Amino acid sequence: MKNSIQKFSNLQFFMMMIGFITPFGHFIFIRLTYVYAGRNAWISLFCSAILGVIFIYIQFKSASKSPDQSLIGESVQAFGTWFGRVIGFMYICFFLLACSLSIHVFTQFLNLLFPLTPSFVFVFFLLFTMAYVVHAGSEALTRTIQVALPVLMALGSLVSILILKERDWKQLLPIMENGFFPVWHGSIIFLTMFAELVVFRMLIPHTNTPKNLPKQGLFFVMVVFFMFLGPTTGPIMIFGEDLARSTLYPTFEEIRYIQLFDFIERLDVLGIFLWVTGAFIRSSVFLLGAAEGMAELFKANKNNLYVLPITFFVFALELSLKSYTPEKTYHFLASSYSVITIFIGILLPLMIDMVIGFRHKWKSGWNGGKEV
Repeated sequence: MKNSIQKFSNLQFFMMMIGFITPFGHFIFIRLTYVYAGRNAWISLFCSAILGVIFIYIQFKSASKSPDQSLIGESVQAFGTWFGRVIGFMYICFFLLACSLSIHVFTQFLNLLFPLTPSFVFVFFLLFTMAYVVHAGSEALTRTIQVALPVLMALGSLVSILILKERDWKQLLPIMENGFFPVWHGSIIFLTMFAELVVFRMLIPHTNTPKNLPKQGLFFVMVVFFMFLGPTTGPIMIFGEDLARSTLYPTFEEIRYIQLFDFIERLDVLGIFLWVTGAFIRSSVFLLGAAEGMAELFKANKNNLYVLPITFFVFALELSLKSYTPEKTYHFLASSYSVITIFIGILLPLMIDMVIGFRHKWKSGWNGGKEV
């Protein structure tokens, strides 16, 4: 008999989402947006937030109609057992790919700071910690994030306050000098970030009141927008458009630029802590989604049965990416990965929800207006 499902509150659910999206978005997605939108990245953020509101609301509204089913269960319901399980396996593969890429990008960052330490050391210790927490269950992960996230948000607010006097608002002008297309391309990068949230549809059965998720999701997008507005405009206003574009980690460089009083000139450790914690949360959520997906797909007796095997798989996959330089990784994230993620995270769930809705209406009409 399968273990009883672990539950957590909606607040813990959204705290997990904020911890998942914010640090990686600050360090990576903002930089990718600079490549296309430059100083207009804040407009790209605004456009993607509008699309994100629509996407989040539709996703949660559809999921709240069948709160006991994960995304894989809905895939089977929409397309039948065989094809639905194939789609479910696609999602598991995507979660593992995203987990491996997240760890790879994180270790590339650490290798710049600690070039003498082999990258597999960072990978091993991060994966060991992740596997331990995920094996303990979703409740353990949410409680860990519940402790870490307020610290992250407090440190992020501190950075924004300390760097405020260094910002030159004139660097944001002129607006859209190259038209709207670069802004739209930048919006696609931020939309990729929202599309990755599809992993949380694996966790909706764990929430206490899933019917409240659609409205609460709108507030979540608004919080994310304001949490990203400062980091998106900050490096441009401090370093200028050209330098912010050419820097691998502009948000981290902004943190390093902070000078506190006359004797604290470098706050690198602050940026490292934010990045380490964010990478752990993001990778753990992807690992949890993949582990629960595997357990559901193969009807395991325990949700954590496949945590160890997929952890080894992620370790091997990350090591296979060793030849990818930061530039190649960024190119993949901004091109192929964006296309894959938007299809997997937005278009395919919409197809699943539409098919389920159509089948419900068809059955209702077939039975004289009565649901079966």
